[in-house]
Amino acid sequence: MAGTCAWAKGRALGLAGDLGVGGLSGKAVTTIQTGVDVQEGNLALGLFGRVRFLMQDDPESGAVRRRDWDEVSDYVHILRYLQYRRTFLTKAAGEVRLAFQAGEILGYTLGHGTLIRDYTNIGDPDHPHAGVHLQVSGTRWHWATMLDNFINPSVVANRFALRPFEKLPGLALGTSLVIDPRAPMSVLSAEDHDRRVDGAFNLQTDNQVLTLLGFEVEYEIGDRQGGRVTPYADLNTSMLGLGLHLGATGDAPLGESGARLQGQLEYRVASGGYAPAHVETFYDVDRYQAGLTFQDPTGASVDERSTKLAGLARGSYGGQGVLGQLGLRLRSKAALKIGASYRPGPDAVSLWWRATSQPISRLQLGLLVLARGIGGPHEGAGGLMAIGEGRVRITSALYGLAQYTRSWSLDATTRYYGILQSFNLSLGATWSG
Repeated sequence: MAGTCAWAKGRALGLAGDLGVGGLSGKAVTTIQTGVDVQEGNLALGLFGRVRFLMQDDPESGAVRRRDWDEVSDYVHILRYLQYRRTFLTKAAGEVRLAFQAGEILGYTLGHGTLIRDYTNIGDPDHPHAGVHLQVSGTRWHWATMLDNFINPSVVANRFALRPFEKLPGLALGTSLVIDPRAPMSVLSAEDHDRRVDGAFNLQTDNQVLTLLGFEVEYEIGDRQGGRVTPYADLNTSMLGLGLHLGATGDAPLGESGARLQGQLEYRVASGGYAPAHVETFYDVDRYQAGLTFQDPTGASVDERSTKLAGLARGSYGGQGVLGQLGLRLRSKAALKIGASYRPGPDAVSLWWRATSQPISRLQLGLLVLARGIGGPHEGAGGLMAIGEGRVRITSALYGLAQYTRSWSLDATTRYYGILQSFNLSLGATWSG
């Protein structure tokens, strides 16, 4: 979704702030948001803060919603982005390109997405993070690394890819390593049998190190101008099981319109101790509770309540699966991606839809919808997530903002993950120079 200072993009300095009213988890709130964008050469910086005031008495939160500011990572998350890009010319390696980004990580995919797909480090709205993503590449090699959280990381990823043969420029070999240094095996219980949490509503768990290792090969046919298809094969392990992914990605222009069509098809087969795309969009949530679609926590089975790592240890994910997705991008005006996947285990069937659009220069729209556990025994609204945002520029200095979020977060009463809904309607002002 767009940031608060979106209208100042490309300027040396941009300031923005807005005041709005809305609701959060059934309670009326007043929201104040403010931010600053700075751009200087290859460096760009964005800072953004939000304070929500409850418009009714709440003994747990007080006037200001304390859950928004009850842990160190909430303050670090004020850094929304720090970006630096540069191209170097070296004698040994030729042209080397560097891209660095710190702050929010949105829709991060590692390689073909067989270990990490569309991950975001703000998936749990009550526990957002600030992390870092770095890419360095040359003519025939590429290295990428990602850390999801400066304070207490749960995803550390590295990938190296190489095109080893000059006479076979389409052939690439790669290896990936993903580590969760504190993957929860089980959630601790208090004396009253509720799940144990700390003062910031973080679940207390017995942890183990989870290691995911992958090897890949691909061969690119065609080029960007005329269109290309890239078959690939990934062999991965979680150290508890093995998974094989066979698929292909495609990318082609649509005539002279400037639009591009992108797609991916994949077949998977795995043993029970391996889950395809183990780190997905809401890994910050489902690492604690692999199944999200059930409605009654007290009636849920052990499998639905268990952590994702415990599911691997029990062999919950073995079998065959498929994935397909299709995307359309029309220059900077619009982008659309729809997809579906199936793999054995909790929330076996997933659908997703991501769209951004700027139909006119004054209007920006964004929408993300994810449905999980479709067709399962607990199918219902609990498996649906949605984030929507619309921003309209009223004048050169004034803008209007509408935001809606339906996401998963830790319920204050049950200590299980449930739905957190919020909306906000704001009027703001911006200055740039």
